[in-house]
Amino acid sequence: MIRSSRLLFAVTAALLAGPASVSAQTVLVRVIDDDGGRPMVGAVASLMNPAGQLVTNTLTDERGRALFTEIPLGMYTVRVEMIGKSTAETDAFEITENSTVSRDLMLESSAIILEGIEVAADAGRWHVRPGGEGLLVAAVWE
Repeated sequence: MIRSSRLLFAVTAALLAGPASVSAQTVLVRVIDDDGGRPMVGAVASLMNPAGQLVTNTLTDERGRALFTEIPLGMYTVRVEMIGKSTAETDAFEITENSTVSRDLMLESSAIILEGIEVAADAGRWHVRPGGEGLLVAAVWE
């Protein structure tokens, strides 16, 4: 019993005395809607380096939050996108050792511009394709 206690004590002491290898740098972004300040669920939040390259990305949770952990030291921005909303981006910020950076972003409603669809037809009557293809559609249109 004494031997196992000594072993447990030695292992615990070694773990506590060793250097911490996990970095504690985090970035927390809260994304809200411009119409009432509601949290934006499911927006894509992207952590970008100074060259505009993607470092990592995640989706916002039910509270509109995106959390990035174990971020290397350096300068970053966060870009947030969602269908039907304009893209928003933070100003550049610096991640220092053991720091937590918090930013709030508001997404504004934005119209989606789609390419047009052109439908063309001739004046003739339609015909059912050979082999029975289109019979269900033909029945609907008769």
